[in-house]
Amino acid sequence: MFSTVEIIDIAVQLEQNGAAFYLDAAEDQMNPILKSKLKSLADEETTHAEHFRNMRQSVKIDVVDPSLAKMGRRLFEQSMGQQRFSLTKENMERVRTVEDLVQLAAEFEKDTIIFYQMLQNFIEEKSALAQLEAIIEEERRHVVQLQTMVEDITM
Repeated sequence: MFSTVEIIDIAVQLEQNGAAFYLDAAEDQMNPILKSKLKSLADEETTHAEHFRNMRQSVKIDVVDPSLAKMGRRLFEQSMGQQRFSLTKENMERVRTVEDLVQLAAEFEKDTIIFYQMLQNFIEEKSALAQLEAIIEEERRHVVQLQTMVEDITM
């Protein structure tokens, strides 16, 4: 089974991936409104990564039996299914339109929400759990922002 610390480390990496994706996407945009919105999303993802780093400091270190760890990792991977959790250059190469970009980013945000909802089961500390719930709400807000982004820049 993954330890809580390992799961939080994955969350940090997810947020860093998201921030890097949004910054890369912003650099490729000519539209100043879209560029600004993408940079703002990158800033929020960076803030989320910092929240998770802080959360990691308050989590007790789990001692996990290696055979349980292996089984837990397998269960974790199966439960996460086809979730992507990474936005790579290869993903960006398939982006041809703003709509493609928004759809890819929204899928990433939705996958991240699923992961964080699973992470809630591993967090016992009340303030850390509240912080995670706030991040989930921000990620949901990102999905809404992304879904309305195309409309905003074409107005």
